[in-house]
Amino acid sequence: MNERRDYWRLHIDLPATYEIVGSGEEASTTILNISHSGLCIQSSSFIKKNTLVVLKFNLEYLGDMVLHAVVMWSGPEKGKKCAQNGVKITDKTDSTTRKRFVHFYEQKMLEPPKSEDVML
Repeated sequence: MNERRDYWRLHIDLPATYEIVGSGEEASTTILNISHSGLCIQSSSFIKKNTLVVLKFNLEYLGDMVLHAVVMWSGPEKGKKCAQNGVKITDKTDSTTRKRFVHFYEQKMLEPPKSEDVML
């Protein structure tokens, strides 16, 4: 697959929860990777493109984070009975939170990578 990505992906195995906006229900998820503008999350089933979600998780020294995002794509996770969902952070996310998230991503990208940490 020839995919052009705007930002590098950083592998991160991070527990989180997500809520589909308007559903009132939270589900557990794992954040599989992050980039400057979005994340890849795991779910038990596909989430429709353009669905709005709210993600909640804890980032090391930054504490609790709440990001508003929109699903850009959804597909099967290789070798597992679950789905991967690419989400893009939206403007509904508080600007301070967004800056903290981007700062975390940038700092992690400056660390010497392990071979499994960076995906093209």
